[in-house]
Amino acid sequence: MSDGRNTGCLLPFWLMITVIGGWFGFFFVFGQASSTVTTAIPTPAALAPTLEIVLVPQESGTDTALFEASYIVINTRLAALAAAGTIQAGYSTDFSRDPQQITIRLIEDTLNENIEALLTQSASVELVDFSSVPADELQTYVGQTITTTPDAAGGGDPSSFLVVLNQADILSAVPITPDPSRDFEAVGLEIHLTETGAQRLGEFSEAHIGSGMAIVVNGVVVSVPVIQARVESPIWLTGNFSEAEVLQLAAQINTGPLPVMLQIASMRYIGAG
Repeated sequence: MSDGRNTGCLLPFWLMITVIGGWFGFFFVFGQASSTVTTAIPTPAALAPTLEIVLVPQESGTDTALFEASYIVINTRLAALAAAGTIQAGYSTDFSRDPQQITIRLIEDTLNENIEALLTQSASVELVDFSSVPADELQTYVGQTITTTPDAAGGGDPSSFLVVLNQADILSAVPITPDPSRDFEAVGLEIHLTETGAQRLGEFSEAHIGSGMAIVVNGVVVSVPVIQARVESPIWLTGNFSEAEVLQLAAQINTGPLPVMLQIASMRYIGAG
């Protein structure tokens, strides 16, 4: 039964989600760290200004192996975006152990305002139990930051919401873009779950038909669809995304968390050398 509000819905085999606002960035490629790794930059682009970004660990004395692992993650994210055409003019990366820093040079700032999130953050996606929230209040949570817990007892915090699925249950995220041949106009993500995650989501959704389930990205509720039937895998996340944002978010999801928290030490444009 509907009360006339746009609450969204959960559909069998996929999850259609309405998202307010844009988000981040991604894909899955393997890389190998070395003292210096450079990706060739096309000669014509070398005449353009270059954006140089220097990353350093947030904490001093960071384990070198973990820092190198973070370098691999950064390279993987950049390689995925280059393969997808988001970084069209090429890029280069350099890795230094002493001092510990990663230097990235982009011929043009193709990543815009999302560059800091791509290079320093991990994307956290959670499906959260909102069955305790009245139907007419579900949409009031969109855009709000909430506290979640994996503990069914709420971890002692009555305001915490139970996590049904989290990042560990996600196998991969595939960007979806408009496809005229399929009469499909959405931009978003097709998220594939692990076998355990798909089974857990199926059991939960079947037991909570008619209830809300919040989609939480980095602690913020982006949508609260209503479960209409049993849902497993894949699930679809669509909404007000640009194609660049979808690619960047997928890269963050597919590469997993950064082993070491990084921060931008400097960012500047340099002329052609």
